Amino acid sequence: MPGIIDGRRWLRQRIAHLEALLEEGPPPEQRVALEAELETARAELGRAGAWRRWLLWGARRPTP
Repeated sequence: MPGIIDGRRWLRQRIAHLEALLEEGPPPEQRVALEAELETARAELGRAGAWRRWLLWGARRPTP
């Protein structure tokens, strides 16, 4: 459906975009900001996966 955002897909695309920007060799201050955002996006993607596993398998609620 148009207009619906798939969060996991968006995060994967954002991570790929950030990695591409880092490969271009940005200035040091921009590199720090990109690396911080990349780390946050990867952590968020991991949390999203934990919730999906919990919903599918009915295990204990994941802890952050």
